[in-house]
Amino acid sequence: MFLKSQRLSLTEENKNFACWLVWMVS
Repeated sequence: MFLKSQRLSLTEENKNFACWLVWMVS
């Protein structure tokens, strides 16, 4: 997962983290 995310752009990775963070908070 981490190795694959390194191939993604930082914007895409940050978006995925933001979605996860929102899911955890809600």
